[in-house]
Amino acid sequence: MINYGIFAIGIMMIIVALFVIKKDTAQGPSVDLEKVKEEQRRLMECIEIGEEIIQEVNQVGIHVIEKIDKKTQELRNLMNKYEVRSLEIQQEAQISKVFEEEKKDIEKEIEEEIKKQKNEAHRMEKSDNPPEKLIVEEDLSEKILKLKASGYTLSQIARELDKGIGEVQLILQLKKR
Repeated sequence: MINYGIFAIGIMMIIVALFVIKKDTAQGPSVDLEKVKEEQRRLMECIEIGEEIIQEVNQVGIHVIEKIDKKTQELRNLMNKYEVRSLEIQQEAQISKVFEEEKKDIEKEIEEEIKKQKNEAHRMEKSDNPPEKLIVEEDLSEKILKLKASGYTLSQIARELDKGIGEVQLILQLKKR
């Protein structure tokens, strides 16, 4: 009989358990819907904030890329200007070399001409016949002195006689001695 008593207690426990299960399922889930909705609202806010941050980061990225592109273009322009200027400097250096060479050649020619004129002057001093050039220069110096005495300026005398101002000035200084 004890077996029947234990059997009856077991069946009663099963029946009580079934009633408790039915009662819990009739009341619905034990999760609080208000808490779930609040959590869902906070998650949506976080998602919106995240999307706004992503948009701002994209805008900043676009702005940075535009600045980088602008600076890159400026650097390219500067490099082009540098290359052009570098070529100009190289050309100027080459031209300068050519001018220096020509200057040396002209200086040599002038020195040779001076030597020739000195030799010719030395030969003329030794000879008794005055050359025609000296006569022409004497006429020129006389003309310069006459024009200066008439009140002409150095530039006017040079223009009148088709000579350089330095040449006129030199002749006047030599005649003063």
